[in-house]
Amino acid sequence: MKPFHKSLLAATAMVTLMTAPALAQTASGVGAPAPVIVDQVQLDNVWSDIRVHVDSSDQDVIGTSLSTSNTSTITVDSGAVAANVSQVSAGAAETNLDIWAGDVSQGQLLSSSNGTGNSSFIANWDGNADISVRQEQLDNVTALSRVDVENTQLLSTQATAVANVSDIQTDFGDSLNASQNQFADSSVFASSQSSAGFVQDLTQNTAIAAGNSSSVFADTVPGVQLGGSQVIAEDNTIVSSAQTYVEDTFDVFTTSAAAGNQLNVSLNNEANTVVGAPGQDFFQGNGADVFASADTSVVLFGGTAVSSANGVGNSLQISALGGSTNTAAVQNSSGSVGTNVVLDTGQFNGGAGLANATSIGNSFSAIAQDGTQGGRAIQTSAGSISANTTVRSGAIGSVNASATAIGNTATFELRANNNGQP
Repeated sequence: MKPFHKSLLAATAMVTLMTAPALAQTASGVGAPAPVIVDQVQLDNVWSDIRVHVDSSDQDVIGTSLSTSNTSTITVDSGAVAANVSQVSAGAAETNLDIWAGDVSQGQLLSSSNGTGNSSFIANWDGNADISVRQEQLDNVTALSRVDVENTQLLSTQATAVANVSDIQTDFGDSLNASQNQFADSSVFASSQSSAGFVQDLTQNTAIAAGNSSSVFADTVPGVQLGGSQVIAEDNTIVSSAQTYVEDTFDVFTTSAAAGNQLNVSLNNEANTVVGAPGQDFFQGNGADVFASADTSVVLFGGTAVSSANGVGNSLQISALGGSTNTAAVQNSSGSVGTNVVLDTGQFNGGAGLANATSIGNSFSAIAQDGTQGGRAIQTSAGSISANTTVRSGAIGSVNASATAIGNTATFELRANNNGQP
């Protein structure tokens, strides 16, 4: 069996595999010619909560909190797959993780909190794929992660909250025909907070929030046809917040990302794709206000201190390396998009400080290599776009600060092959 590629949202993929082993077994099989139908409805809330108190430990301290309303995994080791997945969640999905630790100087402290409304993973190898995914999240999704530690070798804190997640992967087939329709009438909030005294190596803190997220990977598939839509209703918010305080560390990275709708398509080895079609454009509609913040406060560090926040209303990214793309896409974002970044360092630091805030209403990118490039992108951004960066430092080796606000950005790129020919 050829191993499948990891999802871009690894934590969400983990939720799928850990919470749906029975489905993963019954839906897998060599050949698997019969269609697979999954119809899931969750009517009430789902939640998970973990609280850990450790005075001292000579090994690692690890906490993982997972909560998802509906999850489905369909894999075919060798052969074609025909799948129809429908997931509806009318309840909230909430997860909380709180860790306090004293001396963990001989180990690492790892904290991960992941909340998802609906999650679908479909993969096959050496066969055609005919896939339909429909997801609806109708209540809020929240992921909280909080850590307080006195002393550790490495500190990693992470919170991810997504209303709908769809992941499709196929290798060595003749065709992939996929329709993905995601709808969210929900607010999404991810918050990751870390506070530490001494961290010997790396302090890392990440918060990710998204309304609808979809990824497609195809390797050596001559024909790829993708259609569907991603919509977030108005009067909702998508918010990610990462806050880090550390007294003494070598490197510190605080990153926060919030997105209304995002579709990532990655094709390799003569895989050609058509996304949307005239009269049947792939549609992204974001009615939510999107906000991402990253706040880093470090007293002493010797390497690099990074504070970064990225916010986007709609994002559609296509990469066809060794193939062609033809895209018809419409992106409408009516909600505001904002980012706020703070980097606060102590009086004496020999390292480098990087702080950047990026806000985009609609983002489109289609890159092809060794093939052809065509299509259209129609973008409308009606909300305010703002990016703010603040750096405060007594003494530091170097500082690189930036703030970028863009209403609409579209890129069509045809790259040359190894011989320098388009």
